[in-house]
Amino acid sequence: MTDIQTLIADEARPMLEQLAAGQDIDGRRAAALLAVAGGQSQAEAAAAHDLTEGQVGYIVRKFREQGLAAFSTATEA
Repeated sequence: MTDIQTLIADEARPMLEQLAAGQDIDGRRAAALLAVAGGQSQAEAAAAHDLTEGQVGYIVRKFREQGLAAFSTATEA
């Protein structure tokens, strides 16, 4: 399985950081994803960003499969 730190390509990080600045669900998910990539456990990231562990696991899996397309606001133009 791909390690989450290597999963976030340098090109995706700025968009994730931009999304993480928001307070909507995509913002909280992006912030949690970045936290996990930074070394936090999914439980720590969930607690820090007002999500459940299941929600954090969901976005990690979805990001592995779809990349930035996992975030609805990332694909809107």
